[in-house]
Formats: sequence, C-alpha cells, structure tokens
Amino acid sequence: MERVYFSSRTGLNPNAAGFPLPEVIEAFVRVFNRLQEDGYFDQAFGDYHDMNSVGEVRDIGFEVFKSLRKKQLWPISENWTRYKEDDLFDMIEFLFQYVSKEDRRTLPRARWEVAEVTFDRAAGQRHYRKCINEVLDLYVERFELDQNGYVVKKTEAGFEPIFSASLPTEDAVLKERVNAAVLQFRRHRATRHERRQAVIELAGVLESLRPAMKDLVASKDERDLFNIANNFGLRHQNALQREDYDPLWLNWIFYNYLATIHLVLRKQENLQRQG
Repeated sequence: MERVYFSSRTGLNPNAAGFPLPEVIEAFVRVFNRLQEDGYFDQAFGDYHDMNSVGEVRDIGFEVFKSLRKKQLWPISENWTRYKEDDLFDMIEFLFQYVSKEDRRTLPRARWEVAEVTFDRAAGQRHYRKCINEVLDLYVERFELDQNGYVVKKTEAGFEPIFSASLPTEDAVLKERVNAAVLQFRRHRATRHERRQAVIELAGVLESLRPAMKDLVASKDERDLFNIANNFGLRHQNALQREDYDPLWLNWIFYNYLATIHLVLRKQENLQRQG
C-alpha cells in the first residue's frame, strides 16, 4: 500500500490532487532518460553508450515524424519543453512499441569471454508501463497507459479487473468489437458522442448474445438491459426516446454492459466445460 505523507494526509499539500502538465512532462523526461541509460531502447535505437551503434530503427526522427505526423518531437531532450498534452501521450504510445528489456550474459569461449545480449519486448513493455503509470499518477488529470500501449482515461476505482480480464471466447469478431468499444470509451479526449457510440457497440454485442442470455440471465434483467438502450436513444431512434444522459450515466451503463458480456461468456464457458 502506497504511503501517504503528513501534508497529504492533513490536506496541507497543494499538489495532493496532482501536478499540472509541465511538471508531468518533466517527470516523463527523467523516466525516459533513466530507461534509455538502462538499455531499454538499445534494441530499437542502438546502444545508448555507443554513439556509433545503430538499432532496428535507423532514423528515429523520421520514424516519429512518419508515425505521429508531427515535427519537433524528437529528440526528446531538445523538444520536450514545447510538448502539449497530446504530444506527451503520442510519445508515450510511440515508445511503448520499441521498448525491450536487455538480458546480457557473459559466456566462456576458450581463452576469452563473449557477451551474449538478448531482448525481451514483453518484459520491457511491462516495466515501461509501470514506470509511465507512476508518472501519469502525478498528473491532476486521470490517465493511464493500458496493457496494449494506449493512453486512456483511468477507470473508476474497483472496475480495474474488468478491463484487464480477457474475454473467454474464441469469437475473434466479438473480441474485436468489445476491445474497440472499450478503447473508444476510454480514449484520451473522447467526446460524449464517441462514448455514447461505444455504449451502442456493447449493446449490439449483447444483442448478438441475447439467445444465450435467455438461459443464463434472469428474464427481467435481460429486459431491463435492452430497455435502457432503447428508451435512452442509444439504439433505435423514435419520438419517445430520451437523450438527456450525462457522463456519469454513460459510465454506469457502459460498466453494466461490459460486465454482463463477461458474465454471459463465462457462464457459457462453464457450461461447455461441464458438458
């Protein structure tokens, strides 16, 4: 459990709720420099301690320009003071693709020793995500780097497991629809319309699961879920529908739909195992 110090406990710390963007960007630069020194970008960008070393990405600046469609982001050391919020998040996501953990072993070879270097991308990404989320935790706004390398809105406390849990289905299309809806709902600067569209997508997934729901979910609960989607203008438009929802309501129904999808799929999985 994270330790809370005196001024934060007593409400005297003016930064207890978080820091403004410039301080967060500076913290990101410090973390990036440390990761670079520790070899986490050697595979992609070349050995940090060898100026002549070339990694998998031969022209990093051009790769940043081509991928992010922006100039004056790389090198970070020369450009970070001009970063805006979207620049910071773009660079965080870009670097996630190229980070890897170095494993250097010394092997005996006759009269000398040879250093064998291997890289583990998954391990590097896990460490990078941990470090970056420690930085984002400092921000007064609520964001995090998810397991797929996207900066998204931080989920409400208590709902974290549902976003990290994998869907128990072999249906690739269903997985893609749910994952796309989750990403759209949590995306940085997602509008209310975009978040509403994500809820509509989950309602559509539930519709496809409706035959299975009849045996797995109480009929009243099933009716309530679809009545919400219909009566609040989330799906089929008609004159009796309402659209006076607010962000808190959208959060609530999104979590309900997502949890129900997981519930139905897991019940299906359990029945298949028993049968």
